[in-house]
Amino acid sequence: MVIAPENTIFVALCFEGPDDYSMAGGLGARINHLTNTLADTGFVVHHIFIGNPVMDGVELRKGGKLILHRWCQWVSGIHRNGVYDGETWKVDDFTKSAPSFVVQDLVHPAVSAGKQVVILERNGRLLKQ
Repeated sequence: MVIAPENTIFVALCFEGPDDYSMAGGLGARINHLTNTLADTGFVVHHIFIGNPVMDGVELRKGGKLILHRWCQWVSGIHRNGVYDGETWKVDDFTKSAPSFVVQDLVHPAVSAGKQVVILERNGRLLKQ
């Protein structure tokens, strides 16, 4: 199957994201550029990242093409010094909760609608399930 906006959604799982809280080095800039470019091209993109604890858990951008999912906000509320503050807790929470959300809420509906899902994951440790 050809990858096209009509038949494909992207899911990006990464600690880093567009919030000042989540920007850490070059990876944050690269993942934000990638997800924005995909959305600008017409793809639906779900970006799941460790977000600012005081911002909305879900935010739509780019006319609804880019959906930000701020994950681990309860941990970030305790560890307010950025994305890597409390990293062990965040990795544990992310690996326990994000995979089931991705499968149940994103992959199953997309596949049922005849679409394919491309999952972009930072380094193999965030999706242990």
